[in-house]
Amino acid sequence: MSQTARELSPAGKKIFLAVFCLIFVAIGLGLWIPNSLIPILEWSARRKWKEVPCVVVRSPAGQGEDAFGVEIAYRYEYDGRTLESSNPGSVGLFSTGAQLLWKLKPGDAAVCYVNPRPPYDAVLARDLDGEVFIWCFPLLFVVLPLWGLILGLVRIGRPPPEPEAVASPRPGSLVLGAPQRRGCGVISQLFILLILLGIGAILVLVPGFKDDWLIRGFYLVPLGFGSVVLVRSLGYRFLRSFNPQITLTLTPGQASPGGTIDVRWDARGATDRAKSFRITLEGREERQDRAGKGTRTLTETFATIDVAKGGPKDLKRGSAKVTVPEATMHSLVHGSRSIVWAFRIFAEIPLWPDGGEEYRYEIVASKKEAR
Repeated sequence: MSQTARELSPAGKKIFLAVFCLIFVAIGLGLWIPNSLIPILEWSARRKWKEVPCVVVRSPAGQGEDAFGVEIAYRYEYDGRTLESSNPGSVGLFSTGAQLLWKLKPGDAAVCYVNPRPPYDAVLARDLDGEVFIWCFPLLFVVLPLWGLILGLVRIGRPPPEPEAVASPRPGSLVLGAPQRRGCGVISQLFILLILLGIGAILVLVPGFKDDWLIRGFYLVPLGFGSVVLVRSLGYRFLRSFNPQITLTLTPGQASPGGTIDVRWDARGATDRAKSFRITLEGREERQDRAGKGTRTLTETFATIDVAKGGPKDLKRGSAKVTVPEATMHSLVHGSRSIVWAFRIFAEIPLWPDGGEEYRYEIVASKKEAR
């Protein structure tokens, strides 16, 4: 599927993305509308129905052990007419109406709620069942695909943005700054977390089944596990955002095998919290391998060269020189295989998510091509 999408034109990619996302939107709406939206609308309408006394004609309690499901019938008088209904109303998993129906016996007096137009439409229970809020979970299949569809339609076919021009301290140098951390992933995770917490709160606070924690636990355990995973991920992202931001200045901007690179670094932020740091130049081979319907990237490192290492004072600002091995492979892209060179920075921070960045660097085939 992913291979087909890559071979399409921009218009074809947009159509493919729209169909793919709308399938999930249709599934989400197909689950949410009948199980959540319609019951909420019915509950809102039934709040205006007339309260009328009634007499139970048939109930599960009167049928004994042979009762199957919630079967009930009751007789009431409205506008001078004697009417009968078998609609129990709101009898979901967490509604108080379900408990009421199992207690009623034939001949018991009760209260029903009658729709004035037409009066033969009546219910015994009209409370809002908390289960309808559980069915708001499928809205994730609506919101997230629509979000992805909008972003995709905006970005597909747009040329990639030109890198920002950064003034180099010396001619021929290359300045690489810390990549901008985008908040889309954090926002989507926070959105999902709020939904999970909201569903959990409804399960705890809903008036029905107050003592039946076994049923509630069936829903609360997976919701709690998912919430813990999201909280951990959000906490890690939040703490990592305070790590020092490191900028590399590389001279020359490109090098060739056997050439020497002047590496200068400048760190901003709380560099004193770092116990140690290390900068390496790494060469690796990347290969795109098919895995089912998608692809995965396989990597094999063939060179790791130490550039610099030290403590917090050395991290703030410094310089070093590194020589690219002469008998090594230059940067290359050939089909599904590629040779990648990159400077990697790793900072060890006690009791904190470790910091680290990667900056790709081009090693050209010969000195004449280096600049």
